[in-house]
Amino acid sequence: MKPNRFLFLALFLILVPAVASAEAGRRLTFNGRPATARDLAVVQKLEASWGQRLNDGDYWYDNRSGAAGTWGGPATAILPAGLGLGGALPANASGGGTGVFVNGRELHPIDLERLQALVGPVPRGRYWVDAQGNAGPEGKPATINLVRAAGQQGNGPRPPDGQCGGHMGPYVTYHRAYEVADFCRAQGHSVGQAYHNGDGYYIDVR
Repeated sequence: MKPNRFLFLALFLILVPAVASAEAGRRLTFNGRPATARDLAVVQKLEASWGQRLNDGDYWYDNRSGAAGTWGGPATAILPAGLGLGGALPANASGGGTGVFVNGRELHPIDLERLQALVGPVPRGRYWVDAQGNAGPEGKPATINLVRAAGQQGNGPRPPDGQCGGHMGPYVTYHRAYEVADFCRAQGHSVGQAYHNGDGYYIDVR
């Protein structure tokens, strides 16, 4: 074996277990299940695009809409849909208590308050929402587009001044924050995870 190949193999045997151990040391759960190796790989890609690391903790993720939040709480972020983090979304992911279910998750009272501020009274029942904001009763066609509804409240498809930078928000819905984040990324900016900060959704843009 050539010396340089031996050195490469030695470094590989030393470094790979160390990297694996570091990732194994992360404590993340999604939808009530410990993060799998696949979940961690997805998270690493997201972190690379955000430019920041996801804190260890317990999270829920809606694979259909991309909505996400801390376990037992309301939606606080919008991620790309279809990531498959954690598998099926449990009904009690946000604690519930509202009788309004969206994509199988019983909404947190804060979720319901935000939704009703956007569309008016929402009867108890089961509904669906997709990543484009289309929504309707479970098993039936869409009756509204939440992104369009947010736009009709004065939130257009881009920042009011067409500029991106700094602490941006608040936005009425996480769909709107994600829309603005996409616009800013298209302008070459680095955008962090959308989050809620009491009065609405914000994004941090560099």
